[in-house]
Amino acid sequence: MKTLKYITLVVTLCALSVTGACGGERLSESDIDATAVAIAKVIVAQTAQAAPTATPVPPTATPIPPTATPVPPTATPVPPTATPVVMGERLDYFNNSVYYLDSVTREEAQTLLDYLTDAGFWDTGSAIDVQLRWENGVYEMRMPLKEGINPDDDNMVELFTASTCELEHIVFGDSSNLVTTGDSFEDITKRFICLDYSGVTGAGERLDYFNNSVYYLDSVIYEEAQALLDHFIEVEFFTSQTSSDVQLRWENGAYEVRMVIIEGVDTSDPSVAEIFTEAACDMEAFVFPGYYVDWVLSTDQFDPIKRFRCY
Repeated sequence: MKTLKYITLVVTLCALSVTGACGGERLSESDIDATAVAIAKVIVAQTAQAAPTATPVPPTATPIPPTATPVPPTATPVPPTATPVVMGERLDYFNNSVYYLDSVTREEAQTLLDYLTDAGFWDTGSAIDVQLRWENGVYEMRMPLKEGINPDDDNMVELFTASTCELEHIVFGDSSNLVTTGDSFEDITKRFICLDYSGVTGAGERLDYFNNSVYYLDSVIYEEAQALLDHFIEVEFFTSQTSSDVQLRWENGAYEVRMVIIEGVDTSDPSVAEIFTEAACDMEAFVFPGYYVDWVLSTDQFDPIKRFRCY
C-alpha cells in the first residue's frame, strides 16, 4: 500500500510539474485529469481487494441455567420404640437366676432360689431364668419353656400343677401360680393353679382361684375352662376377696357360662341385662373368638334362670 501511494504521488507530481521534472514533455491539463481518474480507479480497486471481509460474530448468549425446584429432604422414618420389658432385680446361682419385681421382697426371692436349688430344679451346669412377682393377690413364678416342651401335655400338666402346690404350701404358704411364658416374661402361654377338688361332681370338674371356681362339663375341655379362669382373673371378676361359682359347657352350638345368681339381683332390670350382655360380648371377643357365648344366670344347681347373648 505504501508503494502504491508513493507511485501515485510521484505520477501526480510529475504530471503536475511545470518543468517536466519526471522527464518527457509536460502533460496537458486534460491528460493530467485523465491520468488522475485512472489512478483513482486503481486505488479504489486495490483497496477493495485488500480490505478483509469481516465475518460478523454473533454475540455469545450466556445460557441461563434452569431454576431447579428444591426437593425437600426425605425424612428418615424413626422406628417405634419398643416398650421395655421389666426384668427386675436378680439373684444368681451359677448360670441360673431368679428375677424379682418390686411387688415382692429380696427375702421372698431368696426363699424361692433356695427351694429351687434344694429341689434340684437347677444345678451348676444348667442355665434357667425364672421371675417372681406378686400380682392380683397371688405369687407368680414365671418361667420360659424350653423349645419342644408342650405345656398342654398331660404329663406336663400334672408336673406343673404339683409344682404349683409345692410353691403354695411349702415355699410361700399362700396362693401361688406357676406361669409358663415365651421368651419374654410378659408372654404368658399357660397358667397352672394348685387344684383342690374331689374329682367329678354333678357340676363337672373344677378349677379354683381362692374362693372362686370354674366348673366344666365333658362338652368342653380343660384348656377352655383354664382360658375362662384366666380371663376372669385378668378382668378381676375373680379376686382374692370374691366368692363366685360359674360353670362352662357347650350346648346348642354355643358356649354357656352359667353363674349362680346373687340374691337380690333383678333380672328384669335393663342395667343388669346390659352388664351381662357386655360380659358375653367380651368372652366372644377375647376368650372364645368366632363362637357364640351365652351368659346364663342360674340357680345354685346351675339350672338356667335367664340367658344373655351378645348381639
